[in-house]
Amino acid sequence: MTGQHWTKEQLAAYRQRRGAQRPVVGAVTFGPGSFPPDPTASDHGRDSADTLPTFPPPPTAQQIADWRNGVDRMNKTERAYADYLTGLGLPWQFEAIKLKLAKKTYYTPDFYLPSRAEFREVKGFWRDDARAKFKLAADLFPWWRFTAIRKGKNGWEDAT
Repeated sequence: MTGQHWTKEQLAAYRQRRGAQRPVVGAVTFGPGSFPPDPTASDHGRDSADTLPTFPPPPTAQQIADWRNGVDRMNKTERAYADYLTGLGLPWQFEAIKLKLAKKTYYTPDFYLPSRAEFREVKGFWRDDARAKFKLAADLFPWWRFTAIRKGKNGWEDAT
């Protein structure tokens, strides 16, 4: 049956037998001089009730930067510290690196400041395992500086 062309009458009879009164959504026929088709016109094979799909607007540059920096994964304290670093004009990366401390033991610092070769961990409170990993990372990787930060009454302060 390949290469067989139907007449309009045969196609109409087929559609009637199949119960397909409307053309398939997405199947568009173009008439003479109708390319590209006008989506508001009804003479290009679609019913006027059919609408073209809508898509969300593309992300802004700030949304892309936030996504790359992991802003969507931050808690409230980390977000406040990120705003603080941005206000100081310091470039930062959030959870940019995972450090292997031992077999099946890893540590991911909160912030990396590339201009200072420094990792900063933001904590509201310390759990014992988090403090141990932080100290072990500082011992294993002496070429980087490790600083723990917490929000105090007078702003951000060293928590190490």
